[in-house]
Amino acid sequence: MQTQLEVCVIGSGTGIPNSRRRPPALVVRVKGYFLLFDCGAGTIWSLAETGLDYRDLDSLWFTHFHPDHTAGLVPLLFAARSPLYGREKPLIINGPAGLKDFFRRLHGVYG
Repeated sequence: MQTQLEVCVIGSGTGIPNSRRRPPALVVRVKGYFLLFDCGAGTIWSLAETGLDYRDLDSLWFTHFHPDHTAGLVPLLFAARSPLYGREKPLIINGPAGLKDFFRRLHGVYG
């Protein structure tokens, strides 16, 4: 039996601006699930440019908490809560140790 697997590199760069590379973000589609690994700055716009919709995302996985891997999270969450363009299904967010503290601190800043 063959597994349907699709991988799309949205960004492979760093937090240092480069005209040819965007901050880290990798899409994996497997067995009907849409997974995003890391969410660098501008990731939701990069997804749109590749024809992918953040509202279809099932799960977000952070490899670590450097800003070049997480800077796109706040815009993603803001868009997800939009009354006009928000998500209808839950978003599962996973990551290494410290994820709950990371979110607690973000919540303290943005509410």
